[in-house]
Amino acid sequence: MINIGTNRWGFRPEIGISYPVKKRLDLDLYFGAWLFTRNPDYFHGSSLRKQDPVTSIQGHVSYTFRPRLWIAADVTWYRGGAVTIDHGTPTGEQNNSRAGVTFSMPFSTKQSLKVAYNAGTTARIGSDFQTLTLAWQYSWFDH
Repeated sequence: MINIGTNRWGFRPEIGISYPVKKRLDLDLYFGAWLFTRNPDYFHGSSLRKQDPVTSIQGHVSYTFRPRLWIAADVTWYRGGAVTIDHGTPTGEQNNSRAGVTFSMPFSTKQSLKVAYNAGTTARIGSDFQTLTLAWQYSWFDH
């Protein structure tokens, strides 16, 4: 069964704190949650899909060599997200964690290239995958 459209909205409020340990070393901690609206048009024969919130905690340690040249190690833990279809029995909730590393390198005054890798460290339900990301970043503002 595939449902291409999710027919719902998702919102992700998040709050964080950043603490400079030394001149070039920073610690960041974020608390957030994914909140989902109900899907009243889920799939043929099913009229309602509801998903509980997914809460998360993220931690980052970053070292800045010079402006826009930095490396960071990251960990994330998230829990929740049990799904109920047509008021049936909820599926198991996620209780997973991931770890990764990101490297950013400038190649002009307004552009930088980022490479990131992350993988699941524990995966009870879903999210047991690895990602490799390559991103180009352009800044319109002066630093």
